[in-house]
Amino acid sequence: MSQNEDVIADIPCNAQGLIWVDDTTAAGYPSRLQKQFDQIGRIMPKFTIRPFVPFRNRARDQWGVPCDCRLIEHKWDDSAGMVRDQRWGSGNGWAFDISGLRRCAPCNNHCLADLFLRYTAVDDGRIVPDWDASHQYFSAMRLDDLESRNMLAKPRGRREKGVVALVEERSGLVLPLPSGCVVSWLYFGDGSGVEIAVYDGIAMRDRMNRYPEYFDTEVVLNEDDVERDIAGCLDVIEKLEQGFFTQDDLLNNMPRYPFAQSHGGNTNLKERN
Repeated sequence: MSQNEDVIADIPCNAQGLIWVDDTTAAGYPSRLQKQFDQIGRIMPKFTIRPFVPFRNRARDQWGVPCDCRLIEHKWDDSAGMVRDQRWGSGNGWAFDISGLRRCAPCNNHCLADLFLRYTAVDDGRIVPDWDASHQYFSAMRLDDLESRNMLAKPRGRREKGVVALVEERSGLVLPLPSGCVVSWLYFGDGSGVEIAVYDGIAMRDRMNRYPEYFDTEVVLNEDDVERDIAGCLDVIEKLEQGFFTQDDLLNNMPRYPFAQSHGGNTNLKERN
């Protein structure tokens, strides 16, 4: 799954996968999460997991985001050097804590944060981002800003428990990874291009359980089943737009075919056509 499928449609993808971010409060969890990013493969970016300092004594905005965590964005059609403050309202808060998103939209495919960059090696051997190539990021922060404002915890220091920082060392950009999220990663160009997209991991697990065959790379999908599923989803969307459903109704009304069906409260896989 990619946040930028149209952009990378013609670029061969070398590898992709998911990293589940569970309870970041657990002892030793940042180290375990770091190992998963280290195992992505031979890629040019360098990712480091770093805890935040506790937020409790920090001034926060109305969405609960520490004022010293300035969120920035750069969109595809922006000029190369353009960086703007991200003003997404509650969406800024969701990037640090998905509980608000879960309350208003338990069935969602909302991308909380995204980093899509290309890299190049320069004459002195350093690897740097290719800022002239098309790129995008949002819900990002600058590492220099966070360090100058003492927002990142020292080794063995006290840390914020509900979120960790994913630092991309080459670009100096940082994404928040809240408890319960999932990171969808991919790289291409032999590791010279990468995307990191952050989603609601609880909602994604629900989709995987509801439609298991869509997530099984070894399954050849039946076109009739897929078309029926699309029609069912479109019907739900139409009813939602017309006000027949609320977000809370979605879990009980999402199409369960072709891959799962309910019988007396038990869910079983449906036989193939």
